[in-house]
Amino acid sequence: MKLPLLLECEGLPVVVVGAGKVGLRKARTLMEAGARVRVVDPVAEPPAWFRGEWRREGFLPAHLEGVVLVVAATSDAGLNARICEEARARGILACNAGGREGRVVSFMTSFRWNGLVVALGSEEGEVRKTITARRMLYDLLMGSPH
Repeated sequence: MKLPLLLECEGLPVVVVGAGKVGLRKARTLMEAGARVRVVDPVAEPPAWFRGEWRREGFLPAHLEGVVLVVAATSDAGLNARICEEARARGILACNAGGREGRVVSFMTSFRWNGLVVALGSEEGEVRKTITARRMLYDLLMGSPH
C-alpha cells in the first residue's frame, strides 16, 4: 500500500542516473524544489538550466554515497532495477522511473493552488487516469484555459 507524503527537498542530496527526457524532468523537478542534484550519465551534456553536479560516466555504487534519494531513469530496465536494489540495501529511497522493480518512491503529478499542493498518484501505475484527473482538478481550481 502506498502512502502519499510531502518531501521537504531544500538542501536534500539526491542523484538522478540517466539524463534522457525522463531523467532531466525529474532532475529539474528536484532542483526547483531545492534539492542538491547530482546527475550521472555516460554521454549526455548538462542543459543550460542545470545547476548541480554533473558526472559524465556510467553508474557506480559510489554515486549513492551521501544521498537520501536516487532516481533511476536510464533506458536500461535491468540497470534501473539494480540501481534501486543497491540503494535500498543502503537505506536510500529509490525511484525506478522506468518500472516498478526496486522502487520505493513514485513521483506524483502536482500543481500549487492558493498555498496548497494538489498531488495525484495511483496504486498500480494508472498513468492515464492520473493525468486525466489532474487536468480536471487543475481546470476546476485554476479555471479552464478553453
